[in-house]
Amino acid sequence: MRFNTRELFAVVAVVAVLAAIIGGAIRGVNREYRIHEDRYAIWQTQEMLHLYIDENKGALPSSWDELAPYFLRTKNLGWAEDFDAHKALVDINFTLDAKDFCTSRTEENSTLPKLVYLKSHRNDTGWVVLEEVNRSLAAILYSRTTKNPGISIPDSESGENPK
Repeated sequence: MRFNTRELFAVVAVVAVLAAIIGGAIRGVNREYRIHEDRYAIWQTQEMLHLYIDENKGALPSSWDELAPYFLRTKNLGWAEDFDAHKALVDINFTLDAKDFCTSRTEENSTLPKLVYLKSHRNDTGWVVLEEVNRSLAAILYSRTTKNPGISIPDSESGENPK
């Protein structure tokens, strides 16, 4: 069976269109998978930090090693198979001072430091918005540290320390 030039061109065009459609679908599925992976990683990280803050009197962890025990306790929230895979998705600013973090996060319209980052640099993964996660953690930390007599948080209105 012999094809003429017109038939050969039509077959090549159909194959190219199908390849483009299939390639686009694969890219779309992969992108959605990565968004879900980030979404669950940030949610799990938020819960890990929440538990850590609750159990350590309002302190922030200083390394991933301090958070390791909390990974297994929150594993049902994430997609990562192990702790190293989880750390590959999320970054935490372990140098951030708890006092500075929670007071700056409560001020409206200020430049806010971030405790949690996604390594993919996404800020919005749908129903888990990174900014809201950081604000939530600041609120949790603020509520824990204001009850802790060892940490004095300035009043956001007056700038003075509470008595």
